[in-house]
Amino acid sequence: MSSRPRRRRASSSAGSVEILPPEPVHSNPLALRPAHISSSPSPEHHVPQVPSILTLVQFTHRYSSYALSGFLGLHALNTCIVPLFTVFSNNETALSTIDNGFMITRYLYRPSEPVEFALIFCPLAVHIVTGLVLRARRIYVERNLYGEGLLALHARQTRVNRAKGLSWPRIRALPTLGYSSTAATGWATWIFVGLHAFTTRYLPWKYAGDGETSVTIVSHALQKHPILTYTVYTGLIGFGAFHVISGWGRWLKLTFTSRGRRYKNYIVMGTVTAWLVSLVRIGRLKIFSRAVKLEYDRLYQHLWGAF
Repeated sequence: MSSRPRRRRASSSAGSVEILPPEPVHSNPLALRPAHISSSPSPEHHVPQVPSILTLVQFTHRYSSYALSGFLGLHALNTCIVPLFTVFSNNETALSTIDNGFMITRYLYRPSEPVEFALIFCPLAVHIVTGLVLRARRIYVERNLYGEGLLALHARQTRVNRAKGLSWPRIRALPTLGYSSTAATGWATWIFVGLHAFTTRYLPWKYAGDGETSVTIVSHALQKHPILTYTVYTGLIGFGAFHVISGWGRWLKLTFTSRGRRYKNYIVMGTVTAWLVSLVRIGRLKIFSRAVKLEYDRLYQHLWGAF
């Protein structure tokens, strides 16, 4: 017998109905369209060739950090690497070596005041201003999306952290208020950078004539006011190293994984440790000239008067 299903006829009083077996449909009904509808292509979306203001701000914020990184590399050479090589040297040799390093690198990024402003202060100001603009935009967008202010955000994150079992003094228990670790350390860094530039650059330029300084101005501050100065420079080194290394990891897309973030933390800890050792070495340099000490004390008096 054939396996093909047979056709059956069902009879009724009104007539007969023929029942047929199901067969596959070879045409695509979704592809069918009425004849009166034209098949003209949809209009293409016009992509503007001029970048938006947000893109320009982000671009400026990123590449201003590139210019600053060149200066930071030279500054790290004579404030971290060179002092590390003089840890076991005597005082006169160490002071001469570190000062020579300052003189060599100083003429690379500070041959004149206009060049110094163009290579250091202008990129720093641009980086801070564009960071403020991006932060203000983010606060505005999040307020429109979630409808909560800064205090409400702080309260909500505190409740979330408590529900997770996080409490003080664990750093993870602190509400982030929408700030990443890179952004938060960046805002802390520019405060310490401002204090450092004010004491070692502005005060000598304003009250000491030519503004040429030596590493001994930091050495004298570390010896004269150790608690305050070590606190300021420890904050500068810690926050600054984390911000710069995290920022470069983000630009290069190296810290988007847990393994990359772990390596970043190792690099940050190594950099901070090496820089603190160099700071202690600089703080142990002895200044034999009493006139130099008196000159630095006079500059510090202007510092205390500013506050």
